[in-house]
Amino acid sequence: MSNVNKEVLFGMTKDHLIFDESINRYFHKDSYNDFQEFKKYAHENGIDFYVTSSFRSFEDQLRIWNEKCEGKRPIYNREGVELDVEKLSSREIVKSIINWSALPGTSRHHWGTELDVVDGNSWPQGYHIQLIPSEFEKDGPFYEFGQWLNKQIEEQKSYSYYRPYLEDLGGVAPEAWHISYAKISAKYHKQYTYEIFCELLEHEKMRELTFLDEVKANSQHIYDHFFKKLLA
Repeated sequence: MSNVNKEVLFGMTKDHLIFDESINRYFHKDSYNDFQEFKKYAHENGIDFYVTSSFRSFEDQLRIWNEKCEGKRPIYNREGVELDVEKLSSREIVKSIINWSALPGTSRHHWGTELDVVDGNSWPQGYHIQLIPSEFEKDGPFYEFGQWLNKQIEEQKSYSYYRPYLEDLGGVAPEAWHISYAKISAKYHKQYTYEIFCELLEHEKMRELTFLDEVKANSQHIYDHFFKKLLA
């Protein structure tokens, strides 16, 4: 694992993944057994460990990014309040999107180690999950689940999963729903250098990225504040 394939880091391959047909989700093959054990443990505690998102490919992330730039998907400020994209400059749009959605090629979801999770037993009927802070705050539908998850991580009963975006460190906004398989993600994260990020920005697939010039002009800041800055 010392020589990580850049296609894995960039989300341009599925060679490192295993597919769970029962829930239609991909996982890093070395994390899957622990995920299954964590899910079973949660079930024994009355929780339906529902994965809303796991692996996302480069193409998936590119589509999300471009649709947000074009106003086809909502974008939010750091407090989770929706913004009017038509009133924002290209720099403001990039900054706002990257608070919540990674640039394609930099998303930790590319690795198959990251999960967005909620408690299916607490999911209100007919409710559309948005994955915003209020859902995990007091009176939110997943507050109790979030508290349970905190406790499992603190007591080291989370099968090597942790929350990389638990606190606001000035980069990616806190995501109470996002958990990461530390045994693998920590190694990938360490190996993803600024030089590799610059290689990504010159990749032919990045030519389709909306506001690529803006991203390139602020590449060092984006890398330092929105990729490297998270909980160890």
